Amino acid sequence: MTARRERIAWLAFVAIIAAAALRAPTGVTPTRRDLNFAATMIELRQQVDQRYVREVSDEELRAAALRGMFSVLDEFSGYIPPSEAEDFNLDLRGNFRGVGILIDPLDEEGGLLIVRALEDSPAQAAGLRAGDRIVAVDGEDITELPHDQIIEKIRGPIGSPVTLTIQRGQGEDQRRVDVTMPRAEIVSPVLEGYGRDQQGQPVFWVDPNAAVKLGYIRLTRFTPGCAQRTGELVEELLRQGMQGLILDLNNNPGGQLGEATALADLFLEGGVIYSKRGSNIPSEVRFAQSLGTLPSFPMVVLVNEGSASASEVLAGALADHQRAAIVGMRTFGKGSVQEVIPLSDKGELKLTIAQYYLPSGRLVHKVPGNDDYGVLPDLEVPIDYRNPAEHGRFGREPPYPRQAAAAVEVLL
Repeated sequence: MTARRERIAWLAFVAIIAAAALRAPTGVTPTRRDLNFAATMIELRQQVDQRYVREVSDEELRAAALRGMFSVLDEFSGYIPPSEAEDFNLDLRGNFRGVGILIDPLDEEGGLLIVRALEDSPAQAAGLRAGDRIVAVDGEDITELPHDQIIEKIRGPIGSPVTLTIQRGQGEDQRRVDVTMPRAEIVSPVLEGYGRDQQGQPVFWVDPNAAVKLGYIRLTRFTPGCAQRTGELVEELLRQGMQGLILDLNNNPGGQLGEATALADLFLEGGVIYSKRGSNIPSEVRFAQSLGTLPSFPMVVLVNEGSASASEVLAGALADHQRAAIVGMRTFGKGSVQEVIPLSDKGELKLTIAQYYLPSGRLVHKVPGNDDYGVLPDLEVPIDYRNPAEHGRFGREPPYPRQAAAAVEVLL
């Protein structure tokens, strides 16, 4: 290529990059550093295209380049391609695509055994119920497939129909029924209780007939509005005579930090909830306010190795202010804050921008060479069950009986 043609190509490349930047939602204008970075990538791609032993598609090279770029960052930063952005954003809200069923993940008889149909879901409207077994999806037998593949077949575009073949009943009464329903955005259950009654409704009492009335709330993740709903539930339990509360955060992976902060504020009259620091953002300290604080009562928080991020903010704040006893195992140790940035290709960038610290000043995040991480329990009690669904086939028992029993003893 002559110097003149090379200059024209370079100018054209700059113009393309600049035009793309003007369309980008981030509003970033490329600098010479950006253009030099992109020019190197283009040159490498061209050399591979012209000289490599076999043909490699642009999609393969682009995906590999992205994997390489993010391999030098932390495990919580990454690129979300356009094809996965919808499910990613649904998951941020604690929702998913499907028909709205909870299954028994330990069942091995083939197909999917339904534990229950979620409230206000297509499955509930279609009459699916506990004990039904899904044996076919859209006419295809799925009894030999693993659970994750079956679930993927049931999921699909929101609004599209799916036909499930249900095996119902036992012995001579066993029959198969085809049920068609639309797929929808399913709101995951966030507030669960000690168990469920015969009608499938959550029971938020350890034992409603006991002399000492202990409430039990299992918070599965921090989704929009969960702090307000939890506060309203606690107020209702107090009106019914609650004398102590078990807040179960076992296997709660986190979610929206603001919801965990709001919930901590309901239990604390004042003081630091957490502080947040990052190289490219201003430091921030969040304080509890006395206005709206719930009445004081004995409280235990259950945690384990699956309790992470926002769960650790809440548990750590309550522990540092001696508002609650912590029972269980050391938490996961994710003390990083991610920001989701929309990109011009309709994909998204999930990027760690800060780390948060407990009121005591401890960094929650687990870093190499540092064994002081996470939230430590006051009473160490290993969980006897790792199933995030209901304990017992149809949810008549608490999900982690050993920890629940230990929490009751601590409160009493």
